[in-house]
Amino acid sequence: MLQLGSIRFRADHNLSAAKVAKLANLLGALRRIVIGVTTLSFLSQAFANLTLKCAQSRKVHRCFASAPTMECDMKLSKNLSPLAVLIALVLVLGVQSAQAHCQVPCGIFDDNARVKAMMEDAVTVDKATTEMAELQGKTDPQSVNQTVRWVMNKESHAQKIISTISDYFLTQRVKPSQEDYVERLKKHHAVMLAAMKAKQHADKKHAEALMAEITALA
Repeated sequence: MLQLGSIRFRADHNLSAAKVAKLANLLGALRRIVIGVTTLSFLSQAFANLTLKCAQSRKVHRCFASAPTMECDMKLSKNLSPLAVLIALVLVLGVQSAQAHCQVPCGIFDDNARVKAMMEDAVTVDKATTEMAELQGKTDPQSVNQTVRWVMNKESHAQKIISTISDYFLTQRVKPSQEDYVERLKKHHAVMLAAMKAKQHADKKHAEALMAEITALA
């Protein structure tokens, strides 16, 4: 029996570690969406209640003035206190990248799957630079729109690589106790630097350098 949060299900012997990790990430992302919607609803209701109370006491302008009255200031504090607690809980418990590993630690590691995913991201970055070059000089709305989308796509996939290195490899797989610790640090840092340069430049050579650095990890 496997438990993820409050959800339990019977383990399948044919279920790979990578699939279990993806399922855990999916459930985590769903939980964060629910928390986000609930938080927005709570904030909206609390602000509406505060505005109504101040309006009823004809002191709306004093609540938002530079020197609020004690009465309105106390109302504001009472409404913001639970908000501050809720926001803190969201930040501590819910705000993580869907691509990051859980760091419980769950003991479910698949380095090859992570490297493969990073290589797919790097290939996407390479594809983006190729498409951007083909669109160079075109000023019609569709070409401009597509260029912007490729730039955003390149930025996103390069950042995913940086996040995988920092949130998975450097936090859980590269350890000071390893004999080749320094060498591992250098290789993983090289990938992060290459991903950063791929974000900064549109030259295809930077995408190719990124793929080469990821290949060196395998």
